[in-house]
Amino acid sequence: MLVGLIILSIATFACSFAPSLSWLAGLRILQGLVASSFAPIALAYLTEALPVRHRATAIGTMSTSFLVAGIFGQVLAAWMIMLPIVRLSLQDSIHAQ
Repeated sequence: MLVGLIILSIATFACSFAPSLSWLAGLRILQGLVASSFAPIALAYLTEALPVRHRATAIGTMSTSFLVAGIFGQVLAAWMIMLPIVRLSLQDSIHAQ
């Protein structure tokens, strides 16, 4: 898991210096491949690290956390995109009066 995190960090950093769109696409594909391994690795780690009586709760909590993070992440990203647009429209309406 640590190796995957290091590769993901390097690929993410390299995305900001991608010389072309094809390099960016390749780095994003690498990010997707590495990031998609985190959930299965974490589930495998939970099954090894926890006693049988706590596994169901831990797996349910982790799965719910991934789901909620995906939902709130999309909502937060949409809000962050819309914030400058709303700010500009409010400034225009205030100055128009």
